[in-house]
Order: sequence, then C-alpha cells, then structure tokens
Amino acid sequence: MGVFNLKFSKVPSEKLLDVKVELIEVLQKIDEYSGGKLWIHRLHSSGNPTSQHYHGRAADGHIEGLSVIDQYVLLERFNPGGLGLYGPDIWTSPGFHFDIREKFPTAKWGCVKEGGKREYVALDEEFFKRVIKLEEELNNGVD
Repeated sequence: MGVFNLKFSKVPSEKLLDVKVELIEVLQKIDEYSGGKLWIHRLHSSGNPTSQHYHGRAADGHIEGLSVIDQYVLLERFNPGGLGLYGPDIWTSPGFHFDIREKFPTAKWGCVKEGGKREYVALDEEFFKRVIKLEEELNNGVD
C-alpha cells in the first residue's frame, strides 16, 4: 500500500514501484516548480480496481504554503487527466488528487463536507468561493 505523508523528495523508491513512470516524471516536475514543497499523501492503492491509484496513475497530496486555489493554478500547468481539490473541511493540509488518465474526457471535481459526509461537486465558482471562505476563516482563527 502506498499511503504516507512525506515530501516527494523523501518518498522511498520501493513506494514508487507500482507507480507509472509518467506520473513520477510529472510529480518530479511539480516538485521542482514548487521549490521542493510537494507532499504526497497517497500513491498506489490496492483497493478499488476502478481507481486511478490502483493502476499507479494517481497521487494525492498538497503543496506546502499554497492555498487550494493556488495549488489548482499550479497543477493546471501540468495538464492533469484528473484533478480533484480538497479544502480545509476535508483534509488537515488542503490539497489535491492529480492523475494521468487519458486526457479526453478530463475529470475535475471538488470535495466538500455536507452534513458530515463528503460530497463531490463541480469545480465551479461556488466551490472556489466556499474554499476561499474556509481558508480565510482558518487563517483568522474562526471556528
């Protein structure tokens, strides 16, 4: 199982054995572009065969010091096949899912908490306004 919370540069090579070379290469580029601030939460997973993680084509993580929106802008530069965003109501370190699935159609989503449950929604103005508000509240110490 490839689950951990490490800076990309510290990920042990054995954790990369089941990960596609193309994904490793793009993660290296993202890490370089971000100044070595890429953290990986999860790579390969043996659970769900329909998951991009199962096939070694996906990573979950965050870029240290960047808001969710800034992470989105940075990651879009690398043409993801799939891109999901997770705000501070979902993850302690708000971040992303990035995958290298076939580009057409691409998959993009946000994850929010509604009634104590995770819901997947479109990456639209409403999602981004919600994330901005949550991040501002977190930064201002509002509960």
